[in-house]
Amino acid sequence: MPQTQWQVFSGEGCLGGRCECGAVFVVDEIGRAGGQALMDAMALACDGDLDRALKLDAKRDFEVRNKPFQESQDRFGSRVGPQTRSDPSIYALKLKQPTKES
Repeated sequence: MPQTQWQVFSGEGCLGGRCECGAVFVVDEIGRAGGQALMDAMALACDGDLDRALKLDAKRDFEVRNKPFQESQDRFGSRVGPQTRSDPSIYALKLKQPTKES
C-alpha cells in the first residue's frame, strides 16, 4: 500500500513505496506531474540521495513503467470510459544494478 515518502525530490513528500523485488513506486495523484513523480521515484530508489539520483541515466541505470492508478473495468475486462489527462498514474522504477557513487 502506498505511504507518504519523505526522502524524495518533492519537498512535500509523495505517495509511494517499495516492492519486494527492489522496485520503487510513486503515485502522480493529479495525473499531470509525471516528471515530478519520476524524480521522486529516482530519489526513492537512491535512498534519498538526490545527487546520486540526478546522475542516473534512463537508458543505462533503470527501467520505468507507468499506468493509470485505478483502471475501471466492466465485467468482461474492458476499460470503462477513456483515460483523461488528469487520471492518477503510478510510476514504477527499478534500478538495473546498484549504482556506484562517483
